[in-house]
Amino acid sequence: MQKVAMRQKPSFDCAKATTKAEKIICSDESGDLQNLDRYMSKIYTQLRSELKKVNDTKRLHSILHSQIALIKEANTMPLSDNLQDLYEDRILRCCKL
Repeated sequence: MQKVAMRQKPSFDCAKATTKAEKIICSDESGDLQNLDRYMSKIYTQLRSELKKVNDTKRLHSILHSQIALIKEANTMPLSDNLQDLYEDRILRCCKL
């Protein structure tokens, strides 16, 4: 029996994709970028929640600004491979925090 790959979904609605990065993620046939986007969003949300619980406003502010910088950088990426590397690096950095 042949296994059929399920279409993955990113952390946002592809029907409303407007940025270059969102369009690259939504058009990725492998689903890898959708998985990375969803996972990065989950890690980022959990990290923010933990920082809010311990009232670490300095680190919370820092992670917010670094996430904004990541989104800006993602929109300048020429290829999905570069975007995948950027996302994987961001996930590792967030996990270390």
